[in-house]
Amino acid sequence: MTKDKFAKLKSHIGDGSNTAKILAALKSQADGKVNAYENEPIKYTAHDDVRLLEESKRAQRRVAILALAYNIYGDKKYAESAYKELENAAKFQDWNPHHFLDTGEMCTAFALGY
Repeated sequence: MTKDKFAKLKSHIGDGSNTAKILAALKSQADGKVNAYENEPIKYTAHDDVRLLEESKRAQRRVAILALAYNIYGDKKYAESAYKELENAAKFQDWNPHHFLDTGEMCTAFALGY
């Protein structure tokens, strides 16, 4: 994404277009994720002592929604919440390097947050 592409998306806010509807849905989802860390933190839980995949996916989804909302709407609450999610995941004992998808999903969350 570039500043120009974000500006083009922002120009549709409230104009009644399909893009505006999608942006409104994004904002609604992001508002629901603000401070999700405090209410429902993602915990290091290896299912079947093998997988951390669901937690990695949850972190990725939260960060993606919050980061995009921050870039579209500019409200720092989205960036701050995304940072809390990343800080939480960074404190995990590991990202289950024995299963590449678990680690890959978490790396994607950090890439999006970055």
